Amino acid sequence: MANQDRSLAQLAIFQQHLDLDSRRVAALSRALKQFLSAKNPVDNILAIRELMFVQLQSGPLTEFAPLFRFDDGFWLSQLFIRLLSFKNNDFFSTLDSQNKLSLGLRSRVLPNFEFIFVPAAIAAGGFYLQEANLQIRILYFDIRHQRFFIEPNGLLALFTSDIGKHLSSRQLELTVKALNDLAEVLQEDQFVLDLNIIQAENDAQLEINKADLPVAVSDRLFILAQANQVDIVALDDGFLLNLNSSLKLYFTQVVDRIGHAQWRFRVSDKNDSETFLSVLLKYAWLLNWYWDNIQDLQIAYRDEFFLG
Repeated sequence: MANQDRSLAQLAIFQQHLDLDSRRVAALSRALKQFLSAKNPVDNILAIRELMFVQLQSGPLTEFAPLFRFDDGFWLSQLFIRLLSFKNNDFFSTLDSQNKLSLGLRSRVLPNFEFIFVPAAIAAGGFYLQEANLQIRILYFDIRHQRFFIEPNGLLALFTSDIGKHLSSRQLELTVKALNDLAEVLQEDQFVLDLNIIQAENDAQLEINKADLPVAVSDRLFILAQANQVDIVALDDGFLLNLNSSLKLYFTQVVDRIGHAQWRFRVSDKNDSETFLSVLLKYAWLLNWYWDNIQDLQIAYRDEFFLG
């Protein structure tokens, strides 16, 4: 009888676990149903936020765990896909080569890359979207505090990697468009955005982190431009590079009341479509100048969210 009692006791515990798991799965199912039926970006964001909250509050499933394999990163991937659909953009997918759901984001535009969400080990929380194999972070996303920040060095590193440097200008253009489309939709839900090097507006001023640029850095720009037969004009407040007949890059400064100079880049083109990122990737000599002097030329961004 003792063995039977022990067996019954274990079965009773198993039954309790099933009850608890059932309630947790029911809550997750309701949240997922809310996401699947959402008709606008704001409702989609609210639904995924609720789903992740339910998953966090419920804790790990005891007996049903093998049946529920999707983590927070998977749900954020689904959210990105859904939000892009509001712009008729199918850049991302979570289907693998067998058309089965996978945990990573893939893109037919970037077939050799896979992106995953990983938790950000910072006090603010949130997630990084990073390339799985290269482990290069390209953006920070926080659904709770509504933040979407591009990591400029990450994007540059991705596109200048051994794989990335073989991408066509069209592939780069579609990638940047997807990120900007995401930002536009997120803005409908009052997300705080920092797009820095992928902003395409002609009036976008990209300040560098440091004031008082060393003269040697600006002198080197002048020398390299002339060596590459690029028309560079000295302005009262900096330089103008006429990269081609329709594309200009301004590198200018604003001097404050105590004499410190704050330098900034501004891209100007006829179609209002070029970004600082696209300019750097089009002109290798300019990219090399930027990388070689990154400590002085680093574009200001939310670096406190990209620690480690």
